[in-house]
Amino acid sequence: MQQVIQPPPVVPLDAGCAQAQQWLQAGQAAQAWALLQQLAQAHPQQAVVPRLQGAVLSATGQHAQALAFYRAALALAPHDAQALAAAGSCLHLSGQLPQAVQYYRAALVWQCCAPLRAATPPPPPAFDSAAAEQRLWQVLAQLASAGIRAFATSGTLLGLVREGRLLPFDKDLDIGLPFDQMQAATALLLQNGWQRTGAPQGMVNPVMLHDGQGLSMDLCGFIAEQGSGAALGGFWLQGVPADWQRVTQYPVLHLHQQHRPEGAVWTVTHPETWLATLYGPDWRTPDPDFDTVIAAHNLRGFSVLTQCYAFSRIYDAWLKGRLPKAAALVRHSLRHLPEDALLLQVQQHLATQQARAAVAAEDAQ
Repeated sequence: MQQVIQPPPVVPLDAGCAQAQQWLQAGQAAQAWALLQQLAQAHPQQAVVPRLQGAVLSATGQHAQALAFYRAALALAPHDAQALAAAGSCLHLSGQLPQAVQYYRAALVWQCCAPLRAATPPPPPAFDSAAAEQRLWQVLAQLASAGIRAFATSGTLLGLVREGRLLPFDKDLDIGLPFDQMQAATALLLQNGWQRTGAPQGMVNPVMLHDGQGLSMDLCGFIAEQGSGAALGGFWLQGVPADWQRVTQYPVLHLHQQHRPEGAVWTVTHPETWLATLYGPDWRTPDPDFDTVIAAHNLRGFSVLTQCYAFSRIYDAWLKGRLPKAAALVRHSLRHLPEDALLLQVQQHLATQQARAAVAAEDAQ
């Protein structure tokens, strides 16, 4: 008698996708991929499956391959805002910035039609500010001893000056230095255990590093502008037009040395002026919704690279139900694009959803 081979059981779509997401969040990409392969065979017309396959590939740095899966998801569901935003991220990371902006904007268009989600609370900060500050001074002293004029900047400097310590909700160390010393500083830090973090293709400023134990660092290079002497920083990519770059302008950079137990370190001579240039005249007032990349007061224009960050972060905050954050990002973006019809539409939708959320909160009390 011939044995009948039973086909493997069909994996339920919702449960399978939930399990794949859990594995992906836990760093178990191989298990997530194997399960999604089964789901793809069992549910070939469900856009969520190739979208999650793209997420697995993105998480492992395979952005070109991930883009193909996101586009497969969009072929099945052209209005899938999550797939649109994810495809935009792949294009952004590969340096295809105008195309990335188009995908991010399309994601916002369809997010306007989506129901309001319950707010996803941000993850608890894994930032040990006391330990990070100790590491900061050690790194600055190490760089100074090697002849590198590195100094605390941005959020790191803000915490030190305004709070007398690093900000407890911060996520990394921001270290500035002359751009022509970036290569030497990066090499020294890599020799001492720091590792590179994934960044958009061709990004030369800042250099993003991590120590393998949860602490990240941005090395932010500055050049002196010819003529004015102004210090120019920002996010710079190789091989793209100059007007695509995200450029920030600071006063002429003056540094002096400060002696600490860890050794001599460099510091900004006029930190209050430096901070007011970046954060505005109210820099002493905490603003939890301030996003330095988009809201910086010293941006030169609102370049296509800055727009990538703006539209993607608006979408991400909105998707997670963080309406005040999303609204703040829209407001800052409208300072530069005051007649942008999509941003105005998003602003209106967010205001409506915030009003409804407030009424619902009152009714629940």
